[in-house]
Amino acid sequence: MSNRRISYRRASVASIALLLALFALSSSAVAGPDGDPPCAFGPTGCLPPEIYLSGLPVTCTVSDFTMRVRIEHPVSLKRVGVRADGELLRRTRRKRFSVRIPARGLRPGLHRVRVRAVDRYGVVREVARRVRRCDPRPRPVALG
Repeated sequence: MSNRRISYRRASVASIALLLALFALSSSAVAGPDGDPPCAFGPTGCLPPEIYLSGLPVTCTVSDFTMRVRIEHPVSLKRVGVRADGELLRRTRRKRFSVRIPARGLRPGLHRVRVRAVDRYGVVREVARRVRRCDPRPRPVALG
């Protein structure tokens, strides 16, 4: 074996050892200034927050309703915004909260409720659900 091959092998072994050491440092539980891990790692990099919504009406609604929001993420949140048809209803940093959706003020038809969460590293997840507002007026019945 030539000297050149041996030096390449030594260099590749050294670089692999260095990469493994860097990976061990980055994947260890090194806490940030507020106790958060540096990032929630997944197979494609930093994972976005998981958003769960409950309390939405299954069928159409005429009255206001309260939507419950729960966000699961190991990193603290920078901001969470709740919008109905593009109008901001609430902005918070909490991982669990409730929002009153004023369905009485909406016109009859389909409407979109969106929740967007951004963690302290800028990783974003947005969830949108459709809500139907019923027409409160009774429809005329054709006789005969």
